[in-house]
Amino acid sequence: MGHSQADKAQSHDRILAVAARQIREQGFDAVSVADLMRQAGLTHGGFYSHFASRDKLIAEAMEWALAAGERRSAKAARRADKRSLQTMIKAYLSQAHRDAPGSGCAIAALAGELGHAGPDVRDILTKYLRRSFEGIASELGDNGDGWQRALSTMSTMVGALALARAVSDRQLSDEILEAARRALIALTPGTDETAARKGG
Repeated sequence: MGHSQADKAQSHDRILAVAARQIREQGFDAVSVADLMRQAGLTHGGFYSHFASRDKLIAEAMEWALAAGERRSAKAARRADKRSLQTMIKAYLSQAHRDAPGSGCAIAALAGELGHAGPDVRDILTKYLRRSFEGIASELGDNGDGWQRALSTMSTMVGALALARAVSDRQLSDEILEAARRALIALTPGTDETAARKGG
């Protein structure tokens, strides 16, 4: 890769990183090309040398955000013991994750908007969710209902995080996270009821 191509690739990645944070913090509609390029340290006029349209930017930024989430999950799983699914549930349904939407799960951050997103974004989301469901089902083991349990687990995590971020009462928000965390951990393999009640 030549010097100018390498610079362009770095600039492209910088734009995507900023856009991915913006859509998670403020939603798709809040992304302004001018503001985005300013935050990325680039000129407004250079935008179209990277993206054919704002819609293409949004789709790529969504893919970037989801890929970043996958990398974090994979890293946590490598560090964890055999209870990696429990580790993932605890990390996902934590106060730290709730309080950092700009670097957290894009699905929970954009839960109210994804159903109205363009086809590119929805295709990217569908592929990501299928991989996530398959990964969770693998962790749950083959008891004949792994796929259904994976759908339920992921849906509960995303819904609980979205609700915990939406309410104005901090204590209620904490309770939502804790209730979902306990319920899901109690259903993972190798968890006894006492450990589930204690959160692991």
